Amino acid sequence: MKILVINCGSSSIKYKLYEMDDRSVLAAGGIEKVGLEGSFLKTKINGETKIIEHPCPTHTEGIKLMFDTLLSPEYGAIKSLDEISAAGHRIVAGGAAPLLRAPQRLRGREGNAARTAAGVRV
Repeated sequence: MKILVINCGSSSIKYKLYEMDDRSVLAAGGIEKVGLEGSFLKTKINGETKIIEHPCPTHTEGIKLMFDTLLSPEYGAIKSLDEISAAGHRIVAGGAAPLLRAPQRLRGREGNAARTAAGVRV
């Protein structure tokens, strides 16, 4: 089972793709300078580091670049997005509400609290 973990900051996107059967990291990388000049993706697959300069005016383009990289025939780690069984994303760090002090599924009361704390509209 493959799990994708994503962490988006104000101008960055970091990710790791795990193979949970043996708990190995299949791919890891980050996109820096999202929304700024000179944005690039840096990834490490099978011990090899690759830097891809690519304009990422928004996080949408950055996430697309991440998926394109994971699927790349040259240096990708998967052949299809269907190989990914689950994905997680840190949207809030901490918070005053006890509901936000541990990983939560975004549903019901927990989801509403997380969205409110993050200022997210879904």
